[in-house]
Amino acid sequence: MVNLDMCGYGDTIAVYARGSENRAGARTFCAKERLDAHHGELVKYMPEGDNVCFTTRRQPVVSIAVMPRWDTKYLTAMAAQGMGLLGRSPEFKMMLGEMEVASTMHGGFRDAIKWVQPEAMQMLYDYLLDAMTTPPPAKKLFGIL
Repeated sequence: MVNLDMCGYGDTIAVYARGSENRAGARTFCAKERLDAHHGELVKYMPEGDNVCFTTRRQPVVSIAVMPRWDTKYLTAMAAQGMGLLGRSPEFKMMLGEMEVASTMHGGFRDAIKWVQPEAMQMLYDYLLDAMTTPPPAKKLFGIL
């Protein structure tokens, strides 16, 4: 399942596969060569969105979002924090609020069609078209072939 959990605002395609990067369906979207060619980045965390209804049923989901590049750095830091015994820390929630892309989400001041960037949508379209029309890279055996 491919979940386009994006707002059409930013210069980087963030791809989150929840550990399924090497599975047959996700491999084509997570290939480093493809991501590099389309200003993409594989992230280790993405806030829950529309993918929840699929992940709770144990279906593999690849979430794709367009966001500013510096927001992907927040996602890297958030992934490193993990889940504490008492849940997420106040710093985690603060970082989530500091992300520029958060202003385009439901209720944010950029939650309007006028903020959708045509170049961001074209970048995403080109990436998806490439991923859907090009065969996935062969799975590496033991990380060497």
